[in-house]
Amino acid sequence: MDIPLDEILLTTYLIPFMLILIRMLGFFGVAPLFSASGFPNQGKVLLAAFFAFIILFLRGSEIPAIELDFWMLAGLAIGEAVIGMVFGFIVGLIFAAMQLAGYIMGYQMGFAVANVLDPVSGGQSSVLGQFLFLFGLLTFLNIDGHHMVISGMVDSFDIMPVGAFSLNFALVGMMAGFFQTYFSVAIKIALPILGIIIMIDVSLGIVARTVPQMNVFLIGMPLKTLIGLFTLYAGFSFLHKLMEHEIYSMILDFYEFVHAMV
Repeated sequence: MDIPLDEILLTTYLIPFMLILIRMLGFFGVAPLFSASGFPNQGKVLLAAFFAFIILFLRGSEIPAIELDFWMLAGLAIGEAVIGMVFGFIVGLIFAAMQLAGYIMGYQMGFAVANVLDPVSGGQSSVLGQFLFLFGLLTFLNIDGHHMVISGMVDSFDIMPVGAFSLNFALVGMMAGFFQTYFSVAIKIALPILGIIIMIDVSLGIVARTVPQMNVFLIGMPLKTLIGLFTLYAGFSFLHKLMEHEIYSMILDFYEFVHAMV
């Protein structure tokens, strides 16, 4: 029995294209930089469609024909969307760690009540958290991290073709490890400021005990802010190198997670 040409085109080209598009849209909808509210939704769709067309052109012969079954197609679409969003979430963890580090530093330096609008998420963020996030994003662009991540997304179709996703407990353990790792990254970034602030608090405590007439609360907060900002400025080159290292580590974790999802 001959299969109609339109059904061949549908199962061999159109449906695989849509599934690839769904994975890319899930990634661009969650990953930092691409998910920014200032990035037009039409641009995200066009960018995802462009990559989906290229991937289908390069990998289309390796994708098996997909049957026209509604429930199977719905399951495949949900799986591809989850894959894309998980990949984007992993990329975003390092930037969330930078924001957390900025919040911790700002809280200790007296910036806890000063929040600004986050143009990426559309919510409120601490001043230093937003500064470190944008600085990390510029570092990410400077080392061509966006190219490496997009290349990893393209390679994910070689490692895990359309419809090959399978959830296992190893992935859950890896995600828990990522949370632990990037929480430690936030502490690592904020540690110099935290150390300086602790030294200032100890020094002010000694002054308050030896010179009770001095109002240490009046001079403590401006002193913490001034010395904290100076420490941040003095360690800027170290902070840049640390962010580069952590972003490269994030990209390696991204590739490791892609391999683990097979």
